[in-house]
Amino acid sequence: MTGGELVSVPRLVVLDLIMERLFIAGMMVTGLRAETKEEFFGFCSDDIVGLHQRKQGVPDVGVYFRLRDGRVIDTFGRA
Repeated sequence: MTGGELVSVPRLVVLDLIMERLFIAGMMVTGLRAETKEEFFGFCSDDIVGLHQRKQGVPDVGVYFRLRDGRVIDTFGRA
């Protein structure tokens, strides 16, 4: 997907739900507080171009968001 392509509405809904669940879990684990999932992660669901279970150079399996700008962010909002 290139930066100019639109993401389908059903896909946005699923990504938004995934972000919401991970936002709640992330706040419980880290103790950090944020008003919204977008504030917690630092991006919104329409910035996501892919989901991964692994990140190069990181031994742990988890959920990683690949963003349009090329960043890969983990479930705690870290690059």
